[in-house]
Amino acid sequence: MRTNADMRGIGMGLNIKQLRYFVAIARLGSLSKAGEHLDVAQPALSQSLRSLEEEVGFPLLDRHSRGVTLTYVGSLLLDHFTEILSQVDKTPSLVSDFTNNPSGKVMVGVTTTAASSLVAPLLTSASENLPRITIHVVEAMSGRLREELENQTLDIVTLYDISTLEPENHVITSALNENLFLVSSPDKIPEETKTVSFRDLSNYPLVLPSMKHTLGAHLDQVARKQRSPLKIQYETDSFAGIIELMRNGFASILPFASVSSLVESGHLRAVPIHSPPIRWSLYVAALRSSMRNMCVRAIYNLLVAQIEEQYRNNRQPSAVNADAQSTGKR
Repeated sequence: MRTNADMRGIGMGLNIKQLRYFVAIARLGSLSKAGEHLDVAQPALSQSLRSLEEEVGFPLLDRHSRGVTLTYVGSLLLDHFTEILSQVDKTPSLVSDFTNNPSGKVMVGVTTTAASSLVAPLLTSASENLPRITIHVVEAMSGRLREELENQTLDIVTLYDISTLEPENHVITSALNENLFLVSSPDKIPEETKTVSFRDLSNYPLVLPSMKHTLGAHLDQVARKQRSPLKIQYETDSFAGIIELMRNGFASILPFASVSSLVESGHLRAVPIHSPPIRWSLYVAALRSSMRNMCVRAIYNLLVAQIEEQYRNNRQPSAVNADAQSTGKR
């Protein structure tokens, strides 16, 4: 048997089954009763008890004809082992609680044109469904968002251009694919105007994001391919500035979701572009290493769901007509 000086080594060989068997035997006062309660053969209980006593280095139970009673060391360890088992039994519920309701902080980067329509719904949904996750939202141009994603300053980003992201290092979801719209004040786009051709965009004084912005660069590429230069009056990377200028008679080319609330309220009007329609995809991206974090994974999935739901709610039937006009179909 071990001396008191040897007690520091106790526990290295203990297992939960041994503790559970010992507690049952001690509580019920009999190996036979414990065997019935646990549905374990008595020889197996006896072997487990002997192994536990060898590991502890002291007798834990005194055997007699009426059953068993605790030794002094056994009485000390009974409460201790009971507490250990209580904590072990709580583990599944703790894991389940964290899995279903994780806790932590997630950094999310959203492009300027998507921020006005995404941030409020995302935070509202997160507060209802994932209340223990704190979300910090950063609004910026795509270039900065890509850089901060790679630097791991941001956990999740929305991007329009994923050409520089490596699939082996990133999780990427195409959450939205839609036509871009010509947007302006109602007096600049008459009610009878249902669509506008790309070539006719030159009739509108445009305010667009600069070439630093993915949208500005994309529109420039389309204009060069169509050999139909756009009439760009102003360039600004401030989405709020673009909105204000559109209210004052300028036009812009934007995703419908970014202005849907202003269109529905009658402050702006939006019509799809045809010949050709300008397709636009919004992606959600994160580093694969970051997606191991349960909070990041939960917010990533929530953000994708929010974008997809928003597209379903805001999709315009006239966008389909624009596709048909560009291909000659009716």
